[in-house]
Amino acid sequence: MRTKWPTPPPPVRVGLLVAAGVLLTGAALWAGSVGPWVKRPEDTSAPPTLPRITDLPTLPTLPTIPPISAPKSGGSSFDPTVVLWVLLAVLVAALLLIAAAMLRNRGNGGSTRRRRKEVPDPVLPSAPLPDPDRPFDAREAADYVIACWEELEQRAAARGTPRRPEQTPTEFIEALQAVYQLENRATAELLGLYQRARFDHVRLLSDTAIRARACVDVLMTALVPAWVAP
Repeated sequence: MRTKWPTPPPPVRVGLLVAAGVLLTGAALWAGSVGPWVKRPEDTSAPPTLPRITDLPTLPTLPTIPPISAPKSGGSSFDPTVVLWVLLAVLVAALLLIAAAMLRNRGNGGSTRRRRKEVPDPVLPSAPLPDPDRPFDAREAADYVIACWEELEQRAAARGTPRRPEQTPTEFIEALQAVYQLENRATAELLGLYQRARFDHVRLLSDTAIRARACVDVLMTALVPAWVAP
């Protein structure tokens, strides 16, 4: 499977572009100071002596034209070494600024993770109460208690403290009590109703649904919206 390399953050990408530009500019200046590439000098040795033809007419001698001298350059000369040092200083300064920005962002990110965040209160659907005009049904009451318990788990997960797969209902409640200020009576009553609804629902009473709803409302209020687990 092909390994996917992580994408560097924007400061690193900007730094790489700056470094590449500086290096390319320095290379161009260095090449200009060295001069253009020339081909290998040709062989200037005299060709072999050929026999002369002496019976040709003598050509008139042309006047000699004096060579044109190149204009003298001014007193200033371009030194590419100075430019290379300036580019190197700019590159070092850019890298230092990028490193400082990355350290500052990392510090801000860590403090933000440790700080409590204001999160909106999630709207969770509530299970409808059983119709009191119908005869009491223990199975229906058990389903309602389980729905109330699941509503509590969803609210806790939204607050950053979800129930882990290996946790029992008792361990989950104890984990919530270690984080939030839950009312002990409502906590114990809801836990007992949930365990009875799961394993012994025939012992539920006619007021089970009302009691479960009251306990869940109390515990849901105790889950402070501004708290987020580290």
